[in-house]
Amino acid sequence: MKPQIKNRLSWILLVAVSALWLGGCASEPSRGFSAHVDAPGLARGSIEGRHFLHAVFWKNPHPNAARLHVYLDGDGTPWVDGRHVATDPTPRNPLALDLMARDPWPAVYLGRPCYHGSFADTGCVPYLWTHGRYSPQVVDSMAEALRRVIRRAGASEVVLIGYSGGAALGRLLAPRIPEAVALVTVAGLHDTTAWARHHGYLELEGSLNPARQPPLAAEVRQTHFVGGRDTNLPTSLIPSELAGTVVVLPGFDHVCCWVENWAKLIGDLGI
Repeated sequence: MKPQIKNRLSWILLVAVSALWLGGCASEPSRGFSAHVDAPGLARGSIEGRHFLHAVFWKNPHPNAARLHVYLDGDGTPWVDGRHVATDPTPRNPLALDLMARDPWPAVYLGRPCYHGSFADTGCVPYLWTHGRYSPQVVDSMAEALRRVIRRAGASEVVLIGYSGGAALGRLLAPRIPEAVALVTVAGLHDTTAWARHHGYLELEGSLNPARQPPLAAEVRQTHFVGGRDTNLPTSLIPSELAGTVVVLPGFDHVCCWVENWAKLIGDLGI
C-alpha cells in the first residue's frame, strides 16, 4: 500500500504509461491469488457493486447465518518496483484471505473494484487503486456489493474485519451497513493524511480519510490490533481519538505474526 511517487507531475506521467509498460504481466497477481484460493478450498464467486464487479470468496457459507464475518484486504500492489503504477493491483500476499481461513465463523472475503482479474472492466482506471483507493466511487461500490452479500447470506449481523488498508475501508463502510455490529482492524490504516506525511508521500487526493469521518454509532464495537514492530503503520500513527479498544502486540509487525495467531485473537473477542 505504498505509493512511492512523491512528485505530482511524475505521478501523472507514470499513470499514463504504466498500463502499456506492464501489459504483458498484468494478470500474474490475479493468477497467483486464484492459486492461493484453491489451497484452502474456498468457494469463489462474484457480485455486482455500483458500476463495478467484485470478487467474493466464501468460507463455511450457511444460509440465514445470524452473524457473518466480512474480510477486507490491504491495498495489494498499486505500484510495481516503487515507480510504475500496476495494471493489476491484486494482492500478491493475500493476508486477509489467510486470516479468514483460520476464522471458525461463517465468513466472506470481499474484493475491491478492479482487483482479482477485473482490472480491464469498464470504468477501471489506475486512479481507483492509487490515489482514489478510498474514493467515494470505491466505497459506494463496495457498500452495494456488501449489501448484496448480506442478503445472499441471510445475515442479520456483520463483523467487518480489515487488514492494513482494508481497515480504512471497514471504517468507511460501517456507517453504510445497518447490520454492522463490530469493526476489527489488523495493522490498520486509520488516518491517510498522517500516513502519507509519515512516509513522505503525496496525500491520497480524492480518497476519503477515515480520521475525518463522523464517529461510528456507539453500539458498533471496535477493536484495533496493532503490531508493536510495524514500520508501515507504526503505533505513532494511531489517532489519539481512535474509538474502541486498541491492542498493541509487541512482537508483531505489518505481516508477522497475524495469521498464525488469528484463531486465538478472533476467538478471544467472542464476536
